[in-house]
Amino acid sequence: MSNVNLTPLGDVCTITMGQAPLGSNTNVEKIGIPLIAGAGDFAPESIRPSKYTTQTTKLAKSGAIILSIRASIGDVRVADREYCLGRGVASLEALPTIDRSYLFHVVASSNEILRSRGRGETFLQISKADIASLEIPLPPLDEQRRIADLLDRAQSIIEVSKNRCQKVEILKSSLTESAIENSISWQRLEEIAEVTGGLSQNRKRQELPKQVPYLRVANVHRGSLSLSNLKHFGVSDRELKRTRVLRGDILMVEAHANQFEVGRAAILNKSISELSHQNHLFRIRSEGMPPRVLEALLNSRFARRQLIKQSKTTSGLFTINISGARSLKIPVLSQEVSKMLDRRLEDISRLQVESSTMREIADQLYTSLATRAFAGEL
Repeated sequence: MSNVNLTPLGDVCTITMGQAPLGSNTNVEKIGIPLIAGAGDFAPESIRPSKYTTQTTKLAKSGAIILSIRASIGDVRVADREYCLGRGVASLEALPTIDRSYLFHVVASSNEILRSRGRGETFLQISKADIASLEIPLPPLDEQRRIADLLDRAQSIIEVSKNRCQKVEILKSSLTESAIENSISWQRLEEIAEVTGGLSQNRKRQELPKQVPYLRVANVHRGSLSLSNLKHFGVSDRELKRTRVLRGDILMVEAHANQFEVGRAAILNKSISELSHQNHLFRIRSEGMPPRVLEALLNSRFARRQLIKQSKTTSGLFTINISGARSLKIPVLSQEVSKMLDRRLEDISRLQVESSTMREIADQLYTSLATRAFAGEL
């Protein structure tokens, strides 16, 4: 990196910080301009706003890069039209000295640096100065375009792997919904499983002698876990005993900027020594139902409707509490239906492993290429 010219981000793009319109000027009837309030309006690869506004505060032009500046700091999307910016996002518009696609990739690859700059007691947030002072490599325009083209192609491989994962999940969902239609009654989650909260991450944990890997929200997708980027934190023996994650345990997202992602769940299908989990995840240990079946039921439309109703927000981050998770209604399946569903889910699990492996390889390829490209090694 020493041979690469670094330039403050604020010198190569126009940064516009969002400003929330008055609540009385927002609506869900699609009147006015679509509003991006925060990362909760980010779909997996696009922008899907839930509200519109008739009050113009700060605008992002089509093609601008939309950056999440609070809660899910560092997440980026490209504006496909004009949007009103809420206080949870900022827009970046490329100046003539930087290629727009290159700008997207270099900012996306700097998300950990931006997150480390977050400050705040209730939730973390970054300022315009934090964004503008981010130093990025700035090679000549022709080299920027070459790098951007290479990373665009790597990104397309990720998209193919994501589409395959989604198709497998659709098949899994269809089988689960069919089984729910044949359920014989309902029971509370706490009647068939142990639900445990996790540990908060703080600087004091860096000083503890026992450092262990832990799962966080970024590791838990709906129906699958990403284990390629586990982080570590310090724990006491007592904390590890309470929060240890074993093979067959299910992790459920307790807090997310997107209300529809609260409660998504995934099962751990392998043994990892001394694995813990963060406080934004619940650990669910099944005590009376095959774990694969319980995970599928937790990700069903029936469970999701309950979770959406339970989720609350006071700071842009939607959450459910542990008592709400324990009180979730879970369908009771007959032994025959449960066994049949478990067998089919086992077959689907193999497809999921293959798809997830493909996705992780694609992610690793992109990360490797981006790291080398921005270090001037390609």
